[in-house]
Order: sequence, then C-alpha cells, then structure tokens
Amino acid sequence: MFGLAHTYQSLSGVIRTTIFGFVFGMLAIALNSIIPLILLHALIDYVGKLGDENELKYPQTERVFQKD
Repeated sequence: MFGLAHTYQSLSGVIRTTIFGFVFGMLAIALNSIIPLILLHALIDYVGKLGDENELKYPQTERVFQKD
C-alpha cells in the first residue's frame, strides 16, 4: 500500500517505496510505535529535496497555483 501511494514517482519509485514500506512496517512492529517512522520519513523527504533546484524555485505549494 505504501508503494502504491507513490505512483507519481514511476515504477522504480513504487518499487523503492514498497521496499521502504516493508522496512518501515518491520520497524513499527519492533519499536511498537510509528512516531520514529514518521520522523524518519520526514527526514528522508527533507534530505531528498536538498539538492532539488526546482523545489527551491517553485515550492510545491506555489506550483499548485502557478499558471502556465
């Protein structure tokens, strides 16, 4: 399910996030909490955006309202 929520990332993104989802699920069971996983997901998203120049020029919130 986690991987399918990332179909906008293409097939490789779905596969990658499915693997992460499996690992996150196992960690949730081991830790008996999803709070650390929420923080880890936020950290992964943040690090993934660090070098993305398009995000700096057109943040996602502005892209929704941007006219072509």
